[in-house]
Amino acid sequence: TDAHYTWYEPVPGGFGARPGLDGIDGTRVHMGNTANTPVEVFERDYPLICDVYELLTDSGGPGRYRGGLGSVKRIRAADLPGNRPICTAVSDRNHTQPYGLSGGGAGRNGRVVIDANESSERQPPGECPGKSSYGLQPHESWAIFAAGGGGWGDPKERPVELVLDDVIDGKVSVRAAASDYGVVIDPSNSRIDADATVLRRRRRGASE
Repeated sequence: TDAHYTWYEPVPGGFGARPGLDGIDGTRVHMGNTANTPVEVFERDYPLICDVYELLTDSGGPGRYRGGLGSVKRIRAADLPGNRPICTAVSDRNHTQPYGLSGGGAGRNGRVVIDANESSERQPPGECPGKSSYGLQPHESWAIFAAGGGGWGDPKERPVELVLDDVIDGKVSVRAAASDYGVVIDPSNSRIDADATVLRRRRRGASE
């Protein structure tokens, strides 16, 4: 017999940065009366397995104030008789990135992916639509990557100490720290190369 159940939960995205404050990571905007269900409770109550639920590094738009990080939730259908879940996405900013303001960069756009955990991804044809439904077979996974928020202000004006904190926290990669913020960090010891950072920021300013 087929299994019958309904699961509805927003996947939190990033809030845009604003003057004086970074954006909020992994938040729900204009969505009330919802809970961030613990994975253990989710897997106890449904024939589904949560393989990944985490914030997305580099998804927040760079800026003097960084955009909030989006998140990803990847759900896999348990191999049980009659378990053929239909997964429906109702998301925005999948084709266009959340824009930044006052010189800030755009946040990463969202996407929907089937079998994101496999080496050969089976994606929906063409661009991944934000509002669509997909039927899963047992062991197949369905992932929603929620968009990040846009940044505010010139990224090279962000204090280097804050960029380092973001790298240590896993919110910004070492590569993005250099390319987006002009801050050079040694990944072996998580220290800022002050001379290289000054030079890189000068070159960024001269090229703009």
